[in-house]
Amino acid sequence: MMMKIHPYVEVLETTDTKLTEKLIEEWRKETGATVPLWFNFYDDEDLFEVRATIEKMEHFPEVDSLFHYMCEHSDLSLHLDWDETPTRTTDFEMRYLDRPSGAPHPVPEDRFNF
Repeated sequence: MMMKIHPYVEVLETTDTKLTEKLIEEWRKETGATVPLWFNFYDDEDLFEVRATIEKMEHFPEVDSLFHYMCEHSDLSLHLDWDETPTRTTDFEMRYLDRPSGAPHPVPEDRFNF
């Protein structure tokens, strides 16, 4: 088993998980993905995270695949965060991405404008 790495897809501007749960179910059926997922809620904000537990190298691209699937099949405002995964952990290119609600495609996160 790998060290504890928990990247996540942040679902912004809502705390309703029903659509996200449906998207995850459809995504798993279509892809056969096995990455373990759970929700992490923030009571004081309108957001929650779909957290992953990376146990195998193939889980890295599965998290990326889930994010893109959610972008293609919903109008949710989303953010993909690799949660400080150490560099050289995997050969998979980990891109931090944002997709505002209604935007056609995700864009790289501006990590220097905070």
